[in-house]
Amino acid sequence: MSNILLMPFTDESCSFTNGFECGQIWEKLQSAENLDRYLIHTCNISQIQKIAEVFLTELEVEQIGEWSYITTKKFNI
Repeated sequence: MSNILLMPFTDESCSFTNGFECGQIWEKLQSAENLDRYLIHTCNISQIQKIAEVFLTELEVEQIGEWSYITTKKFNI
C-alpha cells in the first residue's frame, strides 16, 4: 500500500500535522487495530509511545530518517 496525500491541510504547521497523526493512531489503537509497519513521522515517536501505553500496547519502531515504521502488539498481562 502506498502512502498518498488524500487532502491537503489548510494548517500546514508541524504541530497540526503531528497532532492529526497522533489522533489517527489513538483511534486505531482504541479500535484494537493492530498496526504492521505503519508509517509515521519520526518526531512523533515519543508521543505515539505514550498513546500505545494508554492502550497497553507494545510498540516496535523502525526509524528511517524523518519517517519511521511502527508495529504494535498487545502487552501480555
